[in-house]
Amino acid sequence: MKILHPTEKPLVRVALYARKSSIGNSDKQIFTSVDAQLSIGHDLVKRHAAEGWAVVAEYGDLGVSGATLDRPDFQLLLRDARAQKFDMVVAYRLDRISRTVRDYLNLQAELQDLGIGIRLASQHLDTETNEGRLHTNMELSIAQYVREVNSTRVREKIAASAEKGLYLGSVPPFGYSMNKGVLQAKEPEAAIVREIFDRAAAGEQAAAIAADFNERQLPSPKNRNPHVHELLWSCKKVLRIVEHPVYAGFIVYHKEVKKGAHEGLVGTQLWMYANHTNAIPMRIGGKKREGAPPRRSLGPATYPLLDVLYCPHCGARLRGHYTYSGNSMCRSYVCPNHSKDHVQPCGLARIPAPALEELVQEHLSKLAKNPRLVQRLRQAMPEFSAQEVKRVLEAPTTSARPLSGEQLHALFLLVFRRIEFDKKEGNLKIEQYVF
Repeated sequence: MKILHPTEKPLVRVALYARKSSIGNSDKQIFTSVDAQLSIGHDLVKRHAAEGWAVVAEYGDLGVSGATLDRPDFQLLLRDARAQKFDMVVAYRLDRISRTVRDYLNLQAELQDLGIGIRLASQHLDTETNEGRLHTNMELSIAQYVREVNSTRVREKIAASAEKGLYLGSVPPFGYSMNKGVLQAKEPEAAIVREIFDRAAAGEQAAAIAADFNERQLPSPKNRNPHVHELLWSCKKVLRIVEHPVYAGFIVYHKEVKKGAHEGLVGTQLWMYANHTNAIPMRIGGKKREGAPPRRSLGPATYPLLDVLYCPHCGARLRGHYTYSGNSMCRSYVCPNHSKDHVQPCGLARIPAPALEELVQEHLSKLAKNPRLVQRLRQAMPEFSAQEVKRVLEAPTTSARPLSGEQLHALFLLVFRRIEFDKKEGNLKIEQYVF
């Protein structure tokens, strides 16, 4: 909205209004369709300058449909009209103001009560006569009919595209590019997406992944809000990728999940592990698909040494990683700085998880003889008696009250401050915590 200040007090204060529904490439130019409508409005006002007409304000909405009156500048125009800031509204055509008969008639009645008229630069509609009102209603009915027909055609086209498994968004998701209407992997973004799923499936928190990506200065998805120019990774950006079925080869149409025509950047099994679910949901926010394989929990329960295990070479906190050999999952702990993205990659590739966890549990069993440690753990684990705490320390996963993976993870966090493993020498370096 632009406020103008005529040099002389006008007899008829005019507010110009313009609207365009779509935002195309042409609207990126300096002179847009909205500008053209306003220019035509100025020409009309100039032709009536002798009658005391003068433009006092301009209002323009870009990228908003005429099917609704809920448009930023139009609502501002209504507020200014109620404040008696102008005497007439000038628009290019009737459908620029509204494409709905009911909305226009309600608007016209309100403006008439305020003593404000409506003039159109390209149409002569006289609402003061029966013939003029009939003509106005016909014009509005035609505009509404055209809008509804166009909407139906668009919906039918979208539905047909969904049946073919084509992605329906105007902008391809992060990690993809569009090729003849079909999504294709786009490197290096696709590699970043795969790393997110690997780390999420291994139980790493979204905030930690985002912080690591920002430290490595990896490219991130653009913000949905065009007014936000922050290009850093955030927890929300990571979770948005993890939770979107498009990365497993699906599309979403009317909240229903359908098989897409594109290939997923990750397999369905990895997508399910990362989301801690046992199936790809067939409806967003609805019931999950029946007949899915039983859930196999991942996260801290699978990697109990997370948060206490550090790289002996570079000091980074290790993270969980897994691969498959047939139907068997092979777990390991890896150094995040081993990645090729780093200028000087760390020399530690990976440490097999089961063998390392067994070594740590053997060390833990020796602590069962320390009464001070047992007493401190007894305070932290009130549901366990002192004898049960000793048995848990001696055999945490095979005692009478075996610990779950999450409980074992919590126990390691209680007992150990820092653990390092020299893979070459096979030695543990442990800093104990609860003393």
